[in-house]
Amino acid sequence: MRMPLRISEVSRNTLVGALDEADLQRWLPFMEVVDLPAGKVLSEEGVKTSHVYFPLTAIVSKLHMMEDGSSAEIAVIGNEGLVGMSVVMGEISGAIRAVVLIRGDAVRMHTDFLSGEVARPHIQRLLLRFIQALILQMSHTAACNRHHVLDQQLCRWLLLRLDRVQGNDLLMTQELIATMLGVRREGVTEAATKLQKAGLIRYARGRIEIVDRAGLEQRSCECYSVVKKIYDRLLPRHAPTSDDAAPYLQPQGFATGFARSPSSSWPHIAAEAPAPGPRRAALPASQFAVRHLPEHIRVPREPNDLPDGSMQRPLPSVVPQAPFGAAWPSPSRDV
Repeated sequence: MRMPLRISEVSRNTLVGALDEADLQRWLPFMEVVDLPAGKVLSEEGVKTSHVYFPLTAIVSKLHMMEDGSSAEIAVIGNEGLVGMSVVMGEISGAIRAVVLIRGDAVRMHTDFLSGEVARPHIQRLLLRFIQALILQMSHTAACNRHHVLDQQLCRWLLLRLDRVQGNDLLMTQELIATMLGVRREGVTEAATKLQKAGLIRYARGRIEIVDRAGLEQRSCECYSVVKKIYDRLLPRHAPTSDDAAPYLQPQGFATGFARSPSSSWPHIAAEAPAPGPRRAALPASQFAVRHLPEHIRVPREPNDLPDGSMQRPLPSVVPQAPFGAAWPSPSRDV
């Protein structure tokens, strides 16, 4: 018989920890903590997935696979996120290969349950904000791999993992790093040697020790700090429980590595938040109200927008089109 989970155990994941107690109590019976060995494939492009994962100590790489079998990492996910973003979009097939890079544990949940939970507006917004941060990480990774030299890319790559582990050590071979960056192993050896001579890291037999983190950040390109600020701004620590009482999410920075900075707060938004009032009728997805979003992430106004700030035009296809508050049809379970 499986032992019941404790809230403190599953809340080590920032998205899970952002839920209120009522949501957590509803989720707990559908969650289990599993061990994820390094190399385990959690999702594959075009293949139906039966579970989503909220990492606790595991680190997962999102890999773009080429026809010749070569690959390159486009994003990394730790205890700040979710593996299985296609489920949030209403699709049960994987979009990108997800492979466990560093062994650890994670909360596992069946896709059927999460698909139903996404119909709740505050949970949908929370998960979509993570997906926005993940997409922005992917875009910066693509630009970094094209425009920055390899030792800068290596600094960024190491720092993103260091933010998601405890301590200053990483167990990584140069061959694995080369595969993740999509470069030759000799290039990684040369870049690692430069960093070691500069006194930033110590490397021996697949173990990398970060000696000077501040120096590593200074040596890195701007992509690391930009991605860090994006996650700090978008990922909250507490989710709202209704559209009226808390129509926005205050960014708090996530658990490991991304400390909250004063610049990430939105005091002007807090002053504009409406007082709780009678529940409004749920808007269809094509008229999703955006008037309570911060100015810098609002959808631009267009001539056919309604006076109250909602949109008459359909949202992009990446936004689920089921009415808010309505139950989504459950995807068929894998047999």
